[in-house]
Amino acid sequence: TIVGSYDANNNPEGTGIYVGSRSGAVSLTIQVTGNNVVSGSYGIYALSNAGEVSVTISGGGSLTASGSQNGISIVSEFSNAALAIEGTAVKASGSYGEGVWVQAGESSTGSLSVDGGSLTASGNTGIEFLFSTGMSGSGTPSLTVAGNAVVDAKSGGIAHNSSNNLSIQGNSGIVFNGSTGTVYGNASLQEDLIIGEGESLDIPSGASLTIPAGITLTVNGGELTGNIPTNGVVYKVTEVKLDKTSLILDVGGTATLTATVKPDNATNKNVNW
Repeated sequence: TIVGSYDANNNPEGTGIYVGSRSGAVSLTIQVTGNNVVSGSYGIYALSNAGEVSVTISGGGSLTASGSQNGISIVSEFSNAALAIEGTAVKASGSYGEGVWVQAGESSTGSLSVDGGSLTASGNTGIEFLFSTGMSGSGTPSLTVAGNAVVDAKSGGIAHNSSNNLSIQGNSGIVFNGSTGTVYGNASLQEDLIIGEGESLDIPSGASLTIPAGITLTVNGGELTGNIPTNGVVYKVTEVKLDKTSLILDVGGTATLTATVKPDNATNKNVNW
């Protein structure tokens, strides 16, 4: 557990983990084992005023990075900025800012890659790509998923200020941009996943989702579209409705009540009377 506190003489921004350079490139590797928590005004902050910035979080453990501003900030004022997550379960949250903030030079590349493990990012924006220190830029924002990774930006979504479109690609993984999820490549679900009310998951043409034994994909009020797996999907009942709202019977009289279960494709439509 690392907690940053403000130090006017030494510790920039009260950050949990900080690395910076005024004149050169910045490279930071965080090797994770076990369960870890980093917090402060920023959980993790890497900054260069002149060169590229590259941060890699790797290892089979978990890392929670939270900040009153941003959870994780990767900032290069004039060059490329990159965050790579390799096999680690990362949660990044910003109370008044963003979960993950990747800032690059005006016409540079801002990239985020998740290979194995997962990233859950939440804040005013879950994942923000920013180019230049002004209002807009012409840089390249990119997000890549591999190794059956899940990127969850349900809280706040994914945004950028570039004149170029965000490129999302991958050979095996799932990305949730707000309430909308998409499967990329041939992915295999590594842990239970719930698609809740107002959420959706699309498995487009050319992509597939395998659900191994012991893993469940539960559709609980949400929507699953595209190449839907034949096994491992559970559609939860959202409503049971009777065909009558009131009924008056004489003594000894009988009547029949019919129950309609929604959705129509609910996995278990049995009703116990």
